[in-house]
Amino acid sequence: MKRFLLSTIIFIFCFFIFSSSWAATEEIAAAGTAEIKVNSNLTVSVDPRIELLSVIKILAGCHEKGHAPFKTEYLKKVFDYFNKHQEHEAVRIFSLLYNSGFSYDAPAHLMVALSQPPEIKFVNQVNEKVRQRAVSDIVLNDFVSQLGDFSKKTDFMKFFKENKNYYDKITAEYKSKTDINKLVGVIEKYYGMSQSSYNIILAPILRRSGGYGVRANALNGKFDVYNVTGPNSAGTNEINFGEAEDIRDLVWHEFSHSFVNPITEKNSYEINLYSSLYKPIEQAMREQAYSNWETCVNEHIIRAITARLTALEISEKAYKEAVNYEKSRGFFYVEPLCELLKKYEDNRRKYTKFEEFYPEITALFKDLSSRDLGPDFFINNFSEVGTINAAGDVSGDSIIIITPSNEKDKNAQAKLIEFIKQYGQMFFKKAPILSDADALKKDLKNNSLIVFGTPSGNLWLAKNFEKIPVKFSENSIELDKSYKGNNLRFITAWPNPQNPKRGVIIYTALKAGDIENINGVMHGPTDYVVADGDKVLVNGNYEKQGTAWSVKK
Repeated sequence: MKRFLLSTIIFIFCFFIFSSSWAATEEIAAAGTAEIKVNSNLTVSVDPRIELLSVIKILAGCHEKGHAPFKTEYLKKVFDYFNKHQEHEAVRIFSLLYNSGFSYDAPAHLMVALSQPPEIKFVNQVNEKVRQRAVSDIVLNDFVSQLGDFSKKTDFMKFFKENKNYYDKITAEYKSKTDINKLVGVIEKYYGMSQSSYNIILAPILRRSGGYGVRANALNGKFDVYNVTGPNSAGTNEINFGEAEDIRDLVWHEFSHSFVNPITEKNSYEINLYSSLYKPIEQAMREQAYSNWETCVNEHIIRAITARLTALEISEKAYKEAVNYEKSRGFFYVEPLCELLKKYEDNRRKYTKFEEFYPEITALFKDLSSRDLGPDFFINNFSEVGTINAAGDVSGDSIIIITPSNEKDKNAQAKLIEFIKQYGQMFFKKAPILSDADALKKDLKNNSLIVFGTPSGNLWLAKNFEKIPVKFSENSIELDKSYKGNNLRFITAWPNPQNPKRGVIIYTALKAGDIENINGVMHGPTDYVVADGDKVLVNGNYEKQGTAWSVKK
């Protein structure tokens, strides 16, 4: 009798969860959501829950550094429709949560555990570690309650339905760029396991570029996994979530979190025995919001696996570029991890699942923590690595910022110098700021440089700019081809002329006035970017033969 009663209770509980999930799905269908089913367990969509979160986030003015939404017509529609509700309690509580550490991926984790608007309620458990980032369970529950109230009072689903054509367009464009099903198949083969479902959620105003890998428990004991992704670039009436290569890397990376993170959680105690490895890279990791060793471990493992998938699926050259890129971001343990993963790949009969190989990962971290790695382990050879991100010293200790003194427009020059001072205070507080004339007198071979000014307005740049394979004219920038615009800007990385192992970041433009706030242009992963205002016209990498860099034709 007891066994029957227990079975009945379990059945009712499971039926309730299933019914809730089914009801949530029905709510989406009723809303006419922009969802493309790639196959039975893979979808690309704009999800009402994530759009609701995006609206709340915008009204609260909460954005990760460098990830304020692009100024699009859709963003204007959001403001026009929801701005009068800025004082709603849901907005106030979200601001409290966000500024207390419930940020980055945490809100997205919460949203996929909820039912669809307008009836916002829990239909799944929130991951324990994510939940602990909230101020308290009381505050989190209050936020969910107020979120439902906000959804009803604003008639959120009316707004969502009104923009369905826009959502349909961006989901169709995204899916057309690559074979997403194949990308998922590559992941499942590598990890030796599958998940319940794979969901790519396009979030046009949640953040710029990159994404969040989040998950929810599924009834079959696996996870429903999500890649919540922001756009790479946007104009007023257009938005781009990346090309095939960008989509590939992000799908592999964000879905990998749902394979790797749970395994790391099971091995948390041992992993944290080697937390001394965090200290040498702490500054670089914190700047990217990886504020503890366990999170840092997950990022290293996932980035190493993504690099190895690049080797297996693309080319050895692309693999080496991927490893160099990760090292440029401060992920110096990626390289030894990649070497270790080759052992996993060569012994799949022994290691049928990645989880079976994980003890080898912990053994590697144990070994690294016992060795004196020395300072050279944590320094990139810039001429080999390239990219704007790699040009700046990861620790920031060697950076010098160089200002212009020879701009024709003296008013624009004065404003630019004020901006440079603010830039230095915000990003590189320890970095000395030198005038171009002073910089030309100094030995800078041990420094990474950040240079602002037009090619003629900055004297240091005037001396060195002709080596860069780009031409400026009155209204165009010529690189692989000619680019025209009203506010043309150019950002590039280049080897330090006094020491190619060190890098230079150059922020320049046709007009001095267009250099102010140039860091708002999306840049970093590539060697160069051409933009018209904030709109990226092209980005790419140079062809590198030692220190001889040229534009790929």
